Amino acid sequence: MLRLIKRRYGRFDAFVTLTEADRKQYAGALKNNAPGRLLRIPNAVPPLAGEISTLREKTVIAIGRVVYAKGFDRLVKAWKDVAEAHPDWVLRIYGGGTPDREQRLRERIEEAGLSGKVFLMGSSKEIGEELARSSIYVVSSRYEGFGMTILEAMSKGVPVVSFDCPHGPREIITHEHDGLLIRSGKPSALAEGVRRLIEDEDLRLRLGGNALRTASRYDLDVVGAEWDALLNDLGRRSHLRSCSLGTAVW
Repeated sequence: MLRLIKRRYGRFDAFVTLTEADRKQYAGALKNNAPGRLLRIPNAVPPLAGEISTLREKTVIAIGRVVYAKGFDRLVKAWKDVAEAHPDWVLRIYGGGTPDREQRLRERIEEAGLSGKVFLMGSSKEIGEELARSSIYVVSSRYEGFGMTILEAMSKGVPVVSFDCPHGPREIITHEHDGLLIRSGKPSALAEGVRRLIEDEDLRLRLGGNALRTASRYDLDVVGAEWDALLNDLGRRSHLRSCSLGTAVW
């Protein structure tokens, strides 16, 4: 597969990745076979329904498919610690999955004694409104791509507590600025990060304000301008090659 990638990708005028980590990996793998332009352009976050969060609702939210990669089993373990310290706070998990996976997660919640404290909400068409009613967004993933839901949460001024998993979260979150990156993969460490934002309202509000500013860097106009610049550059290069070829043939 890598040999095929090296042979074919070098023919491209440009190759765009979502994360800087991915760009570096491709640059290292392709080396002299890299395309003419190898660069990172992130996804843009579209406007979502709902107001900016006040960050005073006693609700933590998580979003994602109920699959192994999202680590909701680890999140349930983490919430057991959070619920013991803050029984008035609740966790809402949005996203669907296969019936058997959802059932296993429900069983984990019941076995942990968290019925009434952790809710499986299913899918929502207005996730912006749900984020606007939350105060913390939590990411328990074992690995992530770009992490669009992180940006969606930030666009509502909601700070993020996330495992520092490969590759997406660290590309978006600046630790102690607009969220918390949890270096350890242990549920207890994730719980500690969530408890910290629950207990320190000033910190929660500061990170939330910064999260809103971070999200603005991923507006459609900002990211669209990066694509415009790339496509215009490729267009100019193509025109110059055509003119050069035409002169030579003539």
